[in-house]
Order: sequence, then structure tokens, then C-alpha cells
Amino acid sequence: MRAGTADLASSTSRLCAGDRASAARRGVLSRGAPVGHGHRCPAIGRRPEPQGIELRIPTTDDELYGMAVVQAEAYDEPGVPSRDIVARRRAALADGALAVVAVDRTTGAVVGAGSCSPVSDGLAEVAAIGVSVTYRRRGIGGALATCLGREALSAGADVPWLMAAHDSERRIYERAGYRVIGEILHISR
Repeated sequence: MRAGTADLASSTSRLCAGDRASAARRGVLSRGAPVGHGHRCPAIGRRPEPQGIELRIPTTDDELYGMAVVQAEAYDEPGVPSRDIVARRRAALADGALAVVAVDRTTGAVVGAGSCSPVSDGLAEVAAIGVSVTYRRRGIGGALATCLGREALSAGADVPWLMAAHDSERRIYERAGYRVIGEILHISR
């Protein structure tokens, strides 16, 4: 990088759960080489729900809206999402996307959420896992990643995968059963 420029570089870990050999057959690449070489990535196991939290598939408008609100908070998006987002979320689910919300058993509030792309060629990206600030460090993010991975496998994915933005996220996802299969270097100006 040249001195005086605003170049930024960050590394993101790509993690998977499921069958890495299947990903290799499909040509998923990591650092320029096929992933897996016949090596099996550990399957996502069962994980207890965090105390006082219920993980479930969102079905009501309030759950879908709560999902949008908690994700916006977790990703520091400006403002509160419009309720119009509920229709878009329903359409995504109808098109095969998956979603899971974490609900506080006492208050009924959505306190965490995540989603997964529709399965395509055996692959499914787990993404947008977010937990409300006051509920962090209770295992909710890892539980969401585990549940979304299981849902993706149930929907026909051979390889649910995600990208961790930093080491602390990577460690959460590794505890949930995901394994690093490569890194991506992001460079921006």
C-alpha cells in the first residue's frame, strides 16, 4: 500500500460445516485450490438453547420485524427498519431462504436472529447473525449459527458456510461446529 492513501485491508475467515468433499466436487475454492480433498468437515451437532432463550423459525409479522430490528442494531445500521421489510422477508422465505430467531422466554422479544440463503448446488450461506447488545455473551450467536446450519442441512445443503469478520466471531462459529476452510482478503480504497 502506498503511504498517504486510505487503503484498508482485512482478512475474513470462510468457515463451513457439512461435507467438504462435496464442496470440492462443486468447485468451491479456498486460496485458489479446491476445498477438502476428501476431508470431512465436522457436521453441526446439537447445542443446548441458551438459558431463557427459545430458538425458532419466525412465522409472525412481529417475529419477522423483530428479526430486522435486532439485525439492524447488531450491524449498527442507522435508524429503525420500516415494517415494509416484513413483506420482503416473507418473500425471501417463500423463495427458499431460511431464518431463525432467538426469543426471550420471559418477555417474548426477539433478541437475536440469523438467516441463510436458499440452497444452491448443495451450498447455503449462513449470514446476518446478530444479537441485541444487552443479550450478548450468552451463547446466542453460536446457538443461532448451529441452528441455521442444521436447518440448511435439513433443507438439502451439503455445505452450510459463513464468513467471520474477525477472530472473536471465528471462535464463536468454530464452537458451533464450523471449521475454517480459507481466508478472503478484502481491500478497499
